[in-house]
Amino acid sequence: MKMERLIGTLSILLQREKVTAPELAEQFEVSRRTIQRDIESLLIDLSSWYKTSLPPKIELIQGAIEQHRAIRFTYFSPKGESERTVEPCCLVFHWSTWYVWGWCRMREEFRMFKLNRMTDLTAGEYDGPHRRRAL
Repeated sequence: MKMERLIGTLSILLQREKVTAPELAEQFEVSRRTIQRDIESLLIDLSSWYKTSLPPKIELIQGAIEQHRAIRFTYFSPKGESERTVEPCCLVFHWSTWYVWGWCRMREEFRMFKLNRMTDLTAGEYDGPHRRRAL
Protein backbone atom coordinates (compact mmCIF):
# COMPACT_ATOMS: atom_id res chain seq x y z
CA MET A 1 0.00 0.00 0.00
CA LYS A 2 2.80 2.44 0.85
CA MET A 3 4.54 1.86 -2.48
CA GLU A 4 1.31 2.51 -4.38
CA ARG A 5 0.81 5.71 -2.37
CA LEU A 6 4.40 6.86 -3.04
CA ILE A 7 4.03 6.25 -6.77
CA GLY A 8 0.64 7.98 -6.77
CA THR A 9 2.01 10.93 -4.84
CA LEU A 10 4.99 11.25 -7.16
CA SER A 11 2.69 11.09 -10.18
CA ILE A 12 0.48 13.87 -8.80
CA LEU A 13 3.49 16.02 -7.93
CA LEU A 14 4.82 15.68 -11.47
CA GLN A 15 1.46 16.51 -13.07
CA ARG A 16 0.38 19.47 -10.98
CA GLU A 17 2.16 22.73 -10.34
CA LYS A 18 0.90 23.02 -6.76
CA VAL A 19 -0.58 20.49 -4.37
CA THR A 20 -0.89 20.56 -0.58
CA ALA A 21 -0.31 17.83 1.98
CA PRO A 22 -3.96 17.98 3.13
CA GLU A 23 -5.11 17.44 -0.48
CA LEU A 24 -2.86 14.40 -0.83
CA ALA A 25 -3.92 13.10 2.59
CA GLU A 26 -7.57 13.31 1.59
CA GLN A 27 -6.96 11.65 -1.78
CA PHE A 28 -5.05 8.71 -0.27
CA GLU A 29 -7.16 8.56 2.92
CA VAL A 30 -4.20 8.93 5.26
CA SER A 31 -3.07 11.57 7.74
CA ARG A 32 -1.21 14.72 6.78
CA ARG A 33 1.77 13.44 8.81
CA THR A 34 1.84 10.24 6.73
CA ILE A 35 2.01 12.33 3.56
CA GLN A 36 4.82 14.42 5.06
CA ARG A 37 6.77 11.23 5.88
CA ASP A 38 6.14 9.95 2.35
CA ILE A 39 7.43 13.21 0.81
CA GLU A 40 10.49 13.10 3.07
CA SER A 41 11.14 9.52 1.98
CA LEU A 42 10.82 10.46 -1.68
CA LEU A 43 13.19 13.42 -1.27
CA ILE A 44 15.82 11.33 0.49
CA ASP A 45 15.65 8.63 -2.21
CA LEU A 46 15.76 11.16 -5.04
CA SER A 47 18.59 13.18 -3.49
CA SER A 48 20.76 10.09 -3.06
CA TRP A 49 20.11 9.13 -6.70
CA TYR A 50 20.84 12.70 -7.79
CA LYS A 51 24.15 12.76 -5.91
CA THR A 52 25.36 9.52 -7.50
CA SER A 53 24.18 10.35 -11.04
CA LEU A 54 25.43 13.94 -11.16
CA PRO A 55 29.26 13.72 -10.79
CA PRO A 56 29.78 11.54 -13.90
CA LYS A 57 27.71 13.98 -15.98
CA ILE A 58 29.67 16.98 -14.70
CA GLU A 59 32.97 15.23 -15.40
CA LEU A 60 31.96 14.23 -18.93
CA ILE A 61 30.65 17.71 -19.79
CA GLN A 62 33.71 19.47 -18.34
CA GLY A 63 35.94 17.17 -20.41
CA ALA A 64 33.91 17.93 -23.53
CA ILE A 65 34.26 21.67 -22.89
CA GLU A 66 38.03 21.41 -22.47
CA GLN A 67 38.47 19.13 -25.51
CA HIS A 68 36.07 20.98 -27.84
CA ARG A 69 33.70 18.03 -28.18
CA ALA A 70 29.96 18.21 -28.66
CA ILE A 71 27.76 16.28 -26.25
CA ARG A 72 24.74 14.19 -27.18
CA PHE A 73 21.89 13.26 -24.86
CA THR A 74 18.21 12.53 -24.53
CA TYR A 75 16.49 15.49 -22.89
CA PHE A 76 13.23 15.37 -20.97
CA SER A 77 11.36 18.67 -20.73
CA PRO A 78 7.75 19.55 -19.94
CA LYS A 79 7.14 19.63 -23.71
CA GLY A 80 8.44 16.09 -24.21
CA GLU A 81 11.53 14.06 -24.96
CA SER A 82 14.11 14.99 -27.61
CA GLU A 83 17.59 14.01 -28.79
CA ARG A 84 20.03 16.92 -28.54
CA THR A 85 23.55 17.67 -29.71
CA VAL A 86 25.09 20.62 -27.91
CA GLU A 87 28.44 22.41 -28.10
CA PRO A 88 28.94 23.00 -24.36
CA CYS A 89 30.40 26.34 -23.25
CA CYS A 90 30.19 26.13 -19.47
CA LEU A 91 28.63 24.43 -16.50
CA VAL A 92 26.38 26.59 -14.35
CA PHE A 93 25.19 26.02 -10.78
CA HIS A 94 22.13 28.18 -10.28
CA TRP A 95 18.79 27.86 -8.46
CA SER A 96 20.24 24.92 -6.49
CA THR A 97 20.84 22.77 -9.56
CA TRP A 98 23.39 22.16 -12.32
CA TYR A 99 22.97 23.26 -15.94
CA VAL A 100 25.07 23.21 -19.08
CA TRP A 101 25.05 26.33 -21.29
CA GLY A 102 25.87 25.77 -24.93
CA TRP A 103 24.98 25.97 -28.60
CA CYS A 104 22.08 23.63 -29.39
CA ARG A 105 22.48 22.35 -32.93
CA MET A 106 18.81 21.40 -33.16
CA ARG A 107 17.48 24.85 -32.15
CA GLU A 108 20.45 26.72 -33.64
CA GLU A 109 20.78 28.98 -30.62
CA PHE A 110 22.34 29.08 -27.18
CA ARG A 111 20.32 27.16 -24.62
CA MET A 112 20.59 26.05 -21.01
CA PHE A 113 19.91 22.41 -20.13
CA LYS A 114 19.29 20.93 -16.67
CA LEU A 115 21.65 18.03 -16.01
CA ASN A 116 19.03 16.05 -14.11
CA ARG A 117 16.82 16.01 -17.22
CA MET A 118 19.53 14.34 -19.34
CA THR A 119 20.01 10.65 -20.01
CA ASP A 120 22.27 8.71 -22.39
CA LEU A 121 24.90 11.46 -22.20
CA THR A 122 27.94 10.95 -24.45
CA ALA A 123 30.75 13.11 -25.82
CA GLY A 124 31.43 13.14 -29.54
CA GLU A 125 34.66 13.37 -31.50
CA TYR A 126 36.78 16.52 -31.58
CA ASP A 127 35.11 18.98 -33.91
CA GLY A 128 37.12 22.17 -33.55
CA PRO A 129 36.56 25.22 -31.38
CA HIS A 130 32.94 25.78 -30.43
CA ARG A 131 30.96 28.97 -30.44
CA ARG A 132 31.91 31.06 -27.43
CA ARG A 133 29.93 34.22 -28.01
CA ALA A 134 26.95 35.34 -25.96
CA LEU A 135 28.40 34.29 -22.62
